[in-house]
Amino acid sequence: MNTLATYYLENIFQRKYSVNKISRTIQTFCYGKKDDNFLYQVLVLDLDFSDKENSMNVLLKKIALVFDELELEITPKNTIEKVINLSFIRKRWIEVRSEILLKNQGDELVNYCNSISKTLENENALISFLQEKRMLGMIFNGYTESNSNFTFTDLGLLDGTLEEKTDNENIKYTLLCLVSEKIKGHSPKN
Repeated sequence: MNTLATYYLENIFQRKYSVNKISRTIQTFCYGKKDDNFLYQVLVLDLDFSDKENSMNVLLKKIALVFDELELEITPKNTIEKVINLSFIRKRWIEVRSEILLKNQGDELVNYCNSISKTLENENALISFLQEKRMLGMIFNGYTESNSNFTFTDLGLLDGTLEEKTDNENIKYTLLCLVSEKIKGHSPKN
């Protein structure tokens, strides 16, 4: 508890003729407990797409930043139990969605925005989305001890790598802990 960690996450999507990389710097702060669960603030400090000029990546970055400030309740098994600031995220999404659809057109974009709205209506669906490896699943992954994919220290998660292959692409997820420290003199919220 009272642990501050900064992670570098990188997702590399390799298709037959292209490679797209998304990297994020994420800070997590465990600031207290509720029953047996831990309370975390998760901030995206930096978000970068390898193809910055791609108009779809510009939109995806705008959408991703809806989730750049999360408060989560995490189980002792290192999985997301609750999104504490769900109403804040919903409000941000309504504003971002309106702005996107005002400036852009297309059925595919409208359908994508509708799917995000639907996900935000159901907290369990949002938790499943947040626990995907491309989101926060490399940090809150259900692991609490080192294994062949993840390394833990006494301060928590140190690093991890996972690879997935589909018919169309190879995906590599990489996580590296840049800094992890206990914060002294901080009293947890209760």
